[in-house]
Amino acid sequence: MKVVVIGITAITFATTAFAVPSNLESSHNHELEKRTAITTYFPPDTSEFTQWQYQGCYDTNVDLTYDTGLCSCMNAKWKPTKKAPTAPFSMEKCFQACKGAGFRYAGIKGGMGAKKCWCGSGIEDGDKLSSDSNCNAPCAESEGACTSGSSYDNNKCGSANAYSIWKDPCFKPYDADSASGNYTYSGCFYFQGWGTILTELQKDESGDNLSQDSCIEACAGKGYAYAGMSASKAAAGWTGNKCYCGGKIAQQWITRHENHPLDNSKCTVLCSATAKVHKSISKDSYQYCGGDWYMSIFFNEDLTTSETCSPGQPVSSSASPPPPASSSPPPPSSSSPPSEPVSSSPPTSSTSTCTSTTSTSSSAEPTPTPSGNGYDY
Repeated sequence: MKVVVIGITAITFATTAFAVPSNLESSHNHELEKRTAITTYFPPDTSEFTQWQYQGCYDTNVDLTYDTGLCSCMNAKWKPTKKAPTAPFSMEKCFQACKGAGFRYAGIKGGMGAKKCWCGSGIEDGDKLSSDSNCNAPCAESEGACTSGSSYDNNKCGSANAYSIWKDPCFKPYDADSASGNYTYSGCFYFQGWGTILTELQKDESGDNLSQDSCIEACAGKGYAYAGMSASKAAAGWTGNKCYCGGKIAQQWITRHENHPLDNSKCTVLCSATAKVHKSISKDSYQYCGGDWYMSIFFNEDLTTSETCSPGQPVSSSASPPPPASSSPPPPSSSSPPSEPVSSSPPTSSTSTCTSTTSTSSSAEPTPTPSGNGYDY
């Protein structure tokens, strides 16, 4: 059953309207909090996937919010080992990290010898520079490719003051206005640690006016397949006041959800927008936004991606939908629909260190071990 989230409850609770331009894939109205990658929860995708495509040179205002922790500044000190046969940073590893965390875009920035990799899903045309001349610090041979068969252009590698932006072509184009109406309720998920279940905190929506509608609209505006609402404790008690978005749910919490069906009864905290007016409205109009380390998660299958596609021609997703929600119903609310059983499986992976559609290597090599802020070597 599809969830139409733009309805009476949105009009009742929303004191601020967030209009997302239909001709853009994002809007600066929805501010994301920059945070460092937790690769333990979102490891790089080392499977063979369709090669990413260059989008252009962008200024530093571009919405890249996810720090992968990769930096070519570590390449000079690196020595090949069985555990780390390739250098810490390369263009391929940047794209693997962003794809592993479910992002549409990767951005490379920095001077030669100091390249860093960031990810994001909302990129605005207004941030694109008129010329690639501002991205004038090419990747060195050791920074650009860790396999000799790569066809990625080392010259498209940013500079100290600009990002070279690359995109996963397997994501379909989307319209934010219509996308917000196509989210379905996946269930109530337990987690520990902010940013470990969905990557992106929406600061503008989080706070004392959060509703399911406003959070879903914000995530749709950025093209994220998942929208999640959770609670935190204040002087007045628990309130549902945090909105998160993401391209993937961390596999650790999917497994937990599948093994603990009673979790679906734990999202019982009122959204902060509902809490302000709950005495004057019917309980049928209440919206619930998670609980104490529990998150109410909604999913839009149209915004997810497949591993491979025809380059330049994004295809319909064949990726696994979210995990099955328990038969235990969510809290009684007209805005919290019953869960629908769906399947889930972790992303496939291989032991290839830096793979793309141009890679011809058939030998298996060990990959770096994900750690809290990047890779262990």
